[in-house]
Amino acid sequence: MRDRHPLIIRVAGPLLGLFVVASDATAVNVALPNIQADLDTSLGTLQWTLSAYFLAIAVTVITVARMGDLFGRRRVFLLGLVVFGLGSALCAVSVDDVMLILSRVVQGVGGAALYSLSLALTSAAVPRDQIGRGVAAWAATGGFAMAISPVLAGGLIEVFDWRAVFVLNIPIVAFSAFMTLRLLEESVDPEAERRIDTAGIALLTTGLLVLMLGLIQADSWGWGSPLTIGLIIGSIVPLAAFLVVESRVSAPLIELGIFLRNLPFLGANVLALAAYYAVYVFLFIAALYLQNIHGDSALGAGIRLLPFAIVFAALAPKVGGIVNRIGPVIPMVIGGSLLAGSLLALSFADADSPELFLFICFAVFGAGMAVGLVSISAAALGAVPTAKIGAASGIRSTMAYVGGALGVAVAGAVLLLRERSRLSEITAAQGRELSPTEQRDIDALLSGSPEARAQIDLLTPLEANEVIAAAGEAFTAGMATTLRLTAGLLVVCTVAMLVLTRWRTSHRDPAPHGHAMLPPPEEAHTRARESR
Repeated sequence: MRDRHPLIIRVAGPLLGLFVVASDATAVNVALPNIQADLDTSLGTLQWTLSAYFLAIAVTVITVARMGDLFGRRRVFLLGLVVFGLGSALCAVSVDDVMLILSRVVQGVGGAALYSLSLALTSAAVPRDQIGRGVAAWAATGGFAMAISPVLAGGLIEVFDWRAVFVLNIPIVAFSAFMTLRLLEESVDPEAERRIDTAGIALLTTGLLVLMLGLIQADSWGWGSPLTIGLIIGSIVPLAAFLVVESRVSAPLIELGIFLRNLPFLGANVLALAAYYAVYVFLFIAALYLQNIHGDSALGAGIRLLPFAIVFAALAPKVGGIVNRIGPVIPMVIGGSLLAGSLLALSFADADSPELFLFICFAVFGAGMAVGLVSISAAALGAVPTAKIGAASGIRSTMAYVGGALGVAVAGAVLLLRERSRLSEITAAQGRELSPTEQRDIDALLSGSPEARAQIDLLTPLEANEVIAAAGEAFTAGMATTLRLTAGLLVVCTVAMLVLTRWRTSHRDPAPHGHAMLPPPEEAHTRARESR
């Protein structure tokens, strides 16, 4: 009876779970100034409301995906909904920044289950030869949530306050649970041993936690500080130990023999890391650019980004059909190229850029995100046996959040370094040097601090205009460098994906008609029968 429902209805439960996880990754950016004013905390400390969420998801997503394979993907997904809903409720009633940050960790742990297992449940709900349609619905939901959430959050904050952003999650989570229980069957990995790889979980979590802490705190401590370098290098030890353990235990958290020797899967994940890096850099930079350089409000910035959201939502469902017909390789190349091209074009934007130019940049980025993310997900899941979809989606999800955390950390560092360099050039041309206090004030202004803006307003109009102009010019210089480096990373990873995929196609398992990563239909049906 469940199969009689249209696909979008059948997978509504996991897609709604994905929606709240993805939207909270970007919506909170809009709420930060309001949270800062209400909780009376520093903006630097408040940034951990973003970082804690990314960190919790990145270090737990593979583990909860594996739990889904062992104990039931629907069961663990439902548990994730409960944890995410609890975290949202705690965020909404937080009385200080410490409680808010800890609540965001709870959200992230629940969100790890929703993010990875929503993809596994969606993929399992469609025939193997139609996996592109299911992945397209999944990717469209996640991408649209990230794109539209700044507008939704801005509207909620203007009508209510920042707490409404978290309250909205609760009814969505409840409806997601209802639809999941009603329409989806339980699924597990029938080949998995019923034991938990506790050593693997501990080593992977420790390694990713240390690595993410180093990356996230690098902006505060400095990329050259002993603590930053020590954490990043120190993460190698538990991660290397994890690889050794996984190659020897009977029931590993990740079956390295399947994934590390699967070049199509590896290539898809290399591009996934770069693509999600680019997405979060884009959202981070675009929001700052629109609000600090164009002078838009939070809601106005969200509305200006609508071309990105609309193009993504319109195009993503069509990409699934294209992937089913020609395979994911060509769409991945097109998606990576569109993302890189739009970032390169946007790197030339300044305070006087025409509205049409920005519209085109945002729309092209939305197109690249639609084509790229749908095809990457289809490639990753199409390259593994049906029974391993849960573990595969966990790895792909880790790449997404590691890419996001890495993107924001590196973009912030590059932006700040280039801003300060450009400010030094400007002030040197004026025959003066910024004092440490002046440098801190301008840094705060560039980050959108309302306190810094209030200090600027105390200056004479001429002095204020000079400071604002210098800060704006410094920001656009930093933005240009950051976006061009990101575009370059996308090009390198797109080429790497293509090399890995073509090597696999030419030397190991040629596939007809460009289907380099999706198995032929007869093999897909055989796998499906075996998994049952």
